[in-house]
Amino acid sequence: MENSLLLLQCFMAGVMLKKFSMKEPNRRSLFRKKNAIVKQWLKIRRGKYPNAMK
Repeated sequence: MENSLLLLQCFMAGVMLKKFSMKEPNRRSLFRKKNAIVKQWLKIRRGKYPNAMK
């Protein structure tokens, strides 16, 4: 269950990034947003769900 939830969150982050890239002229800030989302996702994965990888 937790694993599918994480996959859903990752997918939603990807959708948000697509929306951002539509109206984001500055690619560097888009990249920063993406890195922030990925870091947050990794933090969640390591912190809240340590055994989601199993």
